[in-house]
Amino acid sequence: FSSLNLLYLSDSGSFQEDPNYKSFTNFPVVKSTCALMMIVESMCVILHTISSHQEAFGRMIISLLTQYYVKCFEQYQAIVTKNSAESNAVETGNLQGVSATWVQQDQLSEVLNQYPYQVDDSNKNRRLRKMLCDKETKVEMNLKKNRFIRYGELINENKKLTSLGLLYHSL
Repeated sequence: FSSLNLLYLSDSGSFQEDPNYKSFTNFPVVKSTCALMMIVESMCVILHTISSHQEAFGRMIISLLTQYYVKCFEQYQAIVTKNSAESNAVETGNLQGVSATWVQQDQLSEVLNQYPYQVDDSNKNRRLRKMLCDKETKVEMNLKKNRFIRYGELINENKKLTSLGLLYHSL
């Protein structure tokens, strides 16, 4: 059951936007996330009807989610990794965009994890977002120090930024 569905999750188009995403969320997500949600929901229905195999089904669901996490991480790495034509990777030794490197720093990820996920335009949320943007800028300036950031170190290709947004909302 899970290997058949993992084939779909591994398909070359599995990280493309799902045109039917609105049945799951208001934000665009990738096809494999919608497929995964349908698989997990189906497995949960089965889980509740077969009480004698609940532990085995629970392990299958956890295994499926873990495998999907690995696929998403591989996709993330593929998006943020730059080839030598895109950056000065040979000079700097960094094959990722500067933002992908910085986001691995605890002080920046702490700030980013505080951003409100849902779009809420209340005064309270606007003040919170402003405060977090200011904090994020300070952390990034500390990470930058006096270093000059080259254009090639930035992830600025529309296709990559769209893919990162889709992956973010999908997770």
